[in-house]
Amino acid sequence: MGMPDSSDSAMKLSKSFSKIKVLDPLNKITYLGGIPMTIFRVNLLKFLKKGDIKALKELINGVDIIKLTHVFKQLKPEEQAIVFKHLKKERALQVFEGLGRERQSILLKHLSRDKVRRSTAKVHAINNSEIMLQDAYDRRFYPNGQ
Repeated sequence: MGMPDSSDSAMKLSKSFSKIKVLDPLNKITYLGGIPMTIFRVNLLKFLKKGDIKALKELINGVDIIKLTHVFKQLKPEEQAIVFKHLKKERALQVFEGLGRERQSILLKHLSRDKVRRSTAKVHAINNSEIMLQDAYDRRFYPNGQ
């Protein structure tokens, strides 16, 4: 009648331990919430390298925000920009707020550079399309190059 259930205490204890960050001195693997950080980081880098955006989105939008922010800070600025663009808005805000001002500034610069690159690529694509149309027109109406 007044005896607490041992499974309830174990569950409460495991929940409090899941928030503890531990460094395994033998394997040098950081655990956060009971899952090795290296597995998350390795998968994230693998998806970035392969360009597997679908898997990347699923990974970064499904992981604990603390873990995501921790690994995000370890990425190169170019990688951060790619990851950041594929975060859901609320997660992107949380990650951005977790960065210091200097890192925020660097991230914004890389996001701006990427935007300029994409705009430039669109202009080149339009110019290339116009050239291709002109070539097709010339071939059709001036088959002998006259």
